Amino acid sequence: MITIRHDDYDFRLSPQQYMDIHKEFQKAGLTETIALQFTQWGRLCNVPPEIVQYINSEPGYEIALHGWGHFAYNEMEFDFIVRDLQAAMFSCMKYFGVYPKVWYTPWNCMSNAIERAVAYVGMEVSNESNDIWRFIREAEVGKFSGKTMYFHGWKNDEMELFPRMLELAKQL
Repeated sequence: MITIRHDDYDFRLSPQQYMDIHKEFQKAGLTETIALQFTQWGRLCNVPPEIVQYINSEPGYEIALHGWGHFAYNEMEFDFIVRDLQAAMFSCMKYFGVYPKVWYTPWNCMSNAIERAVAYVGMEVSNESNDIWRFIREAEVGKFSGKTMYFHGWKNDEMELFPRMLELAKQL
């Protein structure tokens, strides 16, 4: 089973666009892992109530973190990482009623401070980096050996590959 990460899920799309993407996951019988961040370009995100209601009422979601923002956490000190993770965890609980268990670090970076912070807040970290292009290229020839892959719902060139990604993911 592969984890398909909807990366940079920061509410820049309309609620309907997010819902339409999820409906495709449901049709394919796959779980959508949304890697949430709560700031965009340094500003607090506007979390639309209709997408919150939809996520909370529909099956097939796994909620994960991408950070409070899309920061270079590998360059930050332990205390600042913990602060950001706890703020993001609080927001996940506030909006979705769950504490996420996995953090997908921005740019899939690691550091000793990240490892310590994740342990401190009781999460796991995943920094496997398989983008939609690599996944498709390797899955088409039966050579994909990863556990996760990611796509960005707001990137048109990636969304052109979205149907093929779902088709291949169903086969794994």
